Amino acid sequence: MNGRNGIVSWNITSRCNYSCSYCAQGRRHESVPAPGAVEKIADFIAGLGSGWEVKISGGEPFCERGFIPAVERLSAAGLQVSAVTNFSSSRRTLGRFIAAAGNSLRTLSVSLHLEYTAPDRFLDRCLWLKSAMPDLPRARMVVNSVLPPGRVLEILRLAHRFRDRGLFFYPQLIRRKGRPVEYNPEETMLINNFIEEAGSERALNSAPSLTGSLCRAGMDYFIITEAGECFSCYPGKRDGSGYLGGIAAGGTGGQAVKLREKALPCPYETCPCSVPRNRGIVDTARNG
Repeated sequence: MNGRNGIVSWNITSRCNYSCSYCAQGRRHESVPAPGAVEKIADFIAGLGSGWEVKISGGEPFCERGFIPAVERLSAAGLQVSAVTNFSSSRRTLGRFIAAAGNSLRTLSVSLHLEYTAPDRFLDRCLWLKSAMPDLPRARMVVNSVLPPGRVLEILRLAHRFRDRGLFFYPQLIRRKGRPVEYNPEETMLINNFIEEAGSERALNSAPSLTGSLCRAGMDYFIITEAGECFSCYPGKRDGSGYLGGIAAGGTGGQAVKLREKALPCPYETCPCSVPRNRGIVDTARNG
């Protein structure tokens, strides 16, 4: 797999110190990787080659003690490193992460969860983090927040407030089994107005239908679970159709990982995966 460019999303752990009422993964977050799994998966990803980027999420990745050492391993191998966090870790721990990633850091996505933090405190931490990253020219910080029904107006107002302070704010529709939940007419209008003002549907993760569009998921993009199982994308993981094999870190499929060799038409009703859409992995123009 050396010599290719691509992106891998690694769900390093299911453990999370939050238990949000709207979490797509449910309310219980106690599962942890098997002993040695994090190290072996990191070695596998490093072997993909320096043309790859790894986006690490969870659960909450900072709950996994092997997270920062894995970032050091991947950065040393020349991969770009991105991460998604609920931003609850201490400034000292966040500083250790930034140092571990170094010039390999691409995107740090911090998630606002109003069930656990106040907007003013979160904004202050975001401004601190942005100031802590000035010497990393390729790195950027993105603020994201889901839009629970009943709080759409509040969060979209916060989006404008954060953007006024120079922070990119990325709202996301709540999903159940990969499909957006229903919003009332007033909230639907607010969401549509937000997209129209931004000038692009990419301003919000709306999980559109891209059925039939050519997609290189499983080829230039794939996901890895905490158990080392590999899938083409999240819908492909949900129904098992995107299984690519298991890494010898604890993968149970008994099949070596084999990436696809060509793009295939998307067979799924919705595409909740923002990475393939935003990075050109899937041909959105065909359904645009």
